[in-house]
Amino acid sequence: MSSNVPRTPPLQRRMSNRSSYKSPMESPLKMMKTNSSKRSPIKTSSADYTKVVVRFRPSIFRHGESQEIVDDNLALGKKTDSQLITIEPHQSVYISGTSFSGRFTFDRVFGPETSQTEVFDYSINETVNDFCNGYNGTIFAYGQTGSGKTHTMLGNMDSPSEYGVVPRVADKLFEQIANGSPSSEYTVSIGVLEIYMEQLRDLLNPDNSNNLCIRDSGALSEGVTVQHLETRYVSSKDELLGAVILANKLRTTGVTDANADSSRSHAIFQIKLAQRSLDDGVVKISTLFLVDLAGSERIARTGATGQTLEEAKKINTSLSALGNVINALTDGQSTYIPYRDSKLTRILQESLGGNARTTLIVNCSPDQVDEGESVSALRFGARAKRIQNKARVNQEIASTELQKRLVTLESENAALIHRVAELEEQSKLKEIQQEATNTVTVDATKIKRLESSVSQLAIRLKQNEAITEELTQELDRARAINERRKIKIEQLEKAMQAQHEDMIMETDKFANKLSYLKARITSVKRMNQTQVPYNEDGLQPAVNIYESPTTLEENEEGLESLSINVCRSPVQFSNKAGLHLNIVKPMRGGSAKPA
Repeated sequence: MSSNVPRTPPLQRRMSNRSSYKSPMESPLKMMKTNSSKRSPIKTSSADYTKVVVRFRPSIFRHGESQEIVDDNLALGKKTDSQLITIEPHQSVYISGTSFSGRFTFDRVFGPETSQTEVFDYSINETVNDFCNGYNGTIFAYGQTGSGKTHTMLGNMDSPSEYGVVPRVADKLFEQIANGSPSSEYTVSIGVLEIYMEQLRDLLNPDNSNNLCIRDSGALSEGVTVQHLETRYVSSKDELLGAVILANKLRTTGVTDANADSSRSHAIFQIKLAQRSLDDGVVKISTLFLVDLAGSERIARTGATGQTLEEAKKINTSLSALGNVINALTDGQSTYIPYRDSKLTRILQESLGGNARTTLIVNCSPDQVDEGESVSALRFGARAKRIQNKARVNQEIASTELQKRLVTLESENAALIHRVAELEEQSKLKEIQQEATNTVTVDATKIKRLESSVSQLAIRLKQNEAITEELTQELDRARAINERRKIKIEQLEKAMQAQHEDMIMETDKFANKLSYLKARITSVKRMNQTQVPYNEDGLQPAVNIYESPTTLEENEEGLESLSINVCRSPVQFSNKAGLHLNIVKPMRGGSAKPA
């Protein structure tokens, strides 16, 4: 989502058997084969409309003291005013409520009996295929609290038949990898982010949450990213699902009157796939966002109070900002899109009108008590269906490969220029011969064929010149990136050199201080050796200052004893200014006398 986003690890040939990867230098895997001979430097698609599907959960409204589940508000087939909701297969839903009556049309409408497999096969399967081919993708679930969003996105992680979107994406991704050939290499990574009370939380490393920040990466393939978000490299479906389960356990939930296990935050699962073709060096980097939005809430309905109330306010504000972005994208008049009004819309900027193929799953309740929220969710989906994205394959060519292509094209251009010159010379020679001798019969068919060849070669030459220019620009951009990296390295080296010089200066200061202290200690020792107490006769005994103790400990004990004797000396100091010293000098005979 990553500026200190972990770098994509080197792409290698062999699959690793490790279970989890936190280092950006690990987990290179083999990947699906791509048809490199038909690849262009940049592929773009025409405008892609957002795919919107609607899913109704089963009724959970309980009636009276019997607590029987009442499920008579939804019907399949032709519309009828006796039912609140009528699903008209397979794309329309008709609402006949107390405050609204009307029809909504979507790409697909799923009833309560629809299985997880049906939802995935129609709504998500194509998005995963595009993701594996280098397109960015986004799948997010929207709806009121308790409408089944988390069930749709995650499902029952203990039962494969009840898997939701996220685990099925993991299955599909690694299934395609297993069926691919070794002509390409790839890496798969996952990061999980929670937006709680408009604060970012890293669900794979909660201690890292304070470091998260949103930045524009500047790269066409990445767009807006969350810097410092922990990214784990995975080599199997089980490793990916392990990260999903861990993150989901750390997600913030709460209890409301409308939902006993209500998500109190938006959860964003970010799966990144990096691919490199061994045939031509082309690298593709695509990102898939799987978003489980927190549910919109009516405060009076959910009974939220205290912290739960504050959470509900933040959730509704964030979803309102999402609605404002969709309105601005679809009204045809807005010149400013308010992506920065919330962290959710900022992170999903490329998914809403940008470089991604987006699928929105609108989750609704068929219960009469939820009529207002259901109509609101359907209106949201109808507006979102008009969003146009422009997805493109996110691929780059290595600078070395660009250089090779450039050399090849330049050689081909030189050969074409030489051939054109030869043909022009032949054409001129034929014209001269025809003018000089009217007796020579020229085959008109050959001349036309020759002229056609010259024309085709000229067209080919122009095409190659255009391709050469494009490759030259790509090479210049690659060189510019390398130059910026060199500058960054030089800056780091200078900073390290300055730090080294500072350490040397501090070391020199410490050495000087140490020398000064040693000199002071030596001076004090000498003074202590020369100042000795008087004996009983009032004379100072001679002290042999040149006789060294046999050990360092004896020397230290002698100095300490001498220092104590000096302090306890009965010598009386006069009041006169100055310092009175009794110095004992060693005599040549061996005895010492007071000076």
